[in-house]
Amino acid sequence: MKCLFDILKTEPDYTRFLMAVQKGFVPLAASGLSNVHKALLSAALNVHTGKKISLITPDEQTAVSLKGDLESMGLNCLTFYARDFNTERVTGYSKEYEHKRVDTLSRVLDGAFDVLLIPVDAALQYTLPPEILKQNIINISSTDTINVVDFCSALVSAGYVRSEL
Repeated sequence: MKCLFDILKTEPDYTRFLMAVQKGFVPLAASGLSNVHKALLSAALNVHTGKKISLITPDEQTAVSLKGDLESMGLNCLTFYARDFNTERVTGYSKEYEHKRVDTLSRVLDGAFDVLLIPVDAALQYTLPPEILKQNIINISSTDTINVVDFCSALVSAGYVRSEL
């Protein structure tokens, strides 16, 4: 990949893009590129600048496709999914996307990524402020002894709802 990234550095359009990123002229937009070329451009920018990249995609399918291309280029990618809205009152509602969103946000706080892919509908939704997420992180390990009452209180104050099994 390094060979491709070095070749890209000789292209005038890429050089202008790279200089804009290095000077902090962001956000930037690139249009007319196929997904694999967007991935190549993003990977090269990450390698040449050492900066993390956030890409807003038109939909979730494009984000997943780009993630595969970027990971094949050796980058660590995260996808921030849109919230799954349910307007009906349901007892067995899966919160899979909420869990994915919180996991992604906590990994963003840790800086454990090179590229963050955000479908546009996810980018338009309100989310948890970083300070509140930091305040509500609870780290436990298999060797910890937990006071169940205190632990349940901490979970409820973090927004979880207590329910029967």
